[in-house]
Amino acid sequence: MRHNTYITRAFEILSRGNFISANSSRSEIRNLYNEIDDNFEDFYDYFLPLNFTLERGNNFFYFSRKEQRQTLREKVEKFYKYIDRLAFFSSYDATFSEGSQFQITDIVHRCKTDANLFEQLKRIVGEKDPSIIDKVRDLAEEMKRLGFFEVIDTEKETYKVLSAYHFLEEIVLLIDIDQTDDDEVSK
Repeated sequence: MRHNTYITRAFEILSRGNFISANSSRSEIRNLYNEIDDNFEDFYDYFLPLNFTLERGNNFFYFSRKEQRQTLREKVEKFYKYIDRLAFFSSYDATFSEGSQFQITDIVHRCKTDANLFEQLKRIVGEKDPSIIDKVRDLAEEMKRLGFFEVIDTEKETYKVLSAYHFLEEIVLLIDIDQTDDDEVSK
């Protein structure tokens, strides 16, 4: 394949469970996204024998792998935590989605004036750190490590929501909460 440097870089990013988003502020990532987008079948065919399936999301790419049923169930159970994260950011700003930008201090201010938002933050990050700003930073950094946010201004602690955030939204919509299980728990 003629794009070996792009293949290598894509593999480095995607094999770690990260995403390549079209709206990244980093030109290297945008160029990589465009290269994969323009040559999707070549990339797909290259990674498939390595047991990685290149998937196209809504302006992002990621790897998937066939897993045993039990492993899939475990992944879904782990994914429940993202419901709380999406709810938190949606409570902070109802229009929070791809392309949104925020500063840590803005969320901290809202947490100080909105008890519901602060309680959501405590449920997500826990009581390990008494400082609200550290809790918000921990959450934003976790989302950055996972490839859903990126820092666009380190001095002002400004983050941008990447296209990969759609992945979370789509997965959460796929989680089917069984009403009968909820009814049995409440009896």
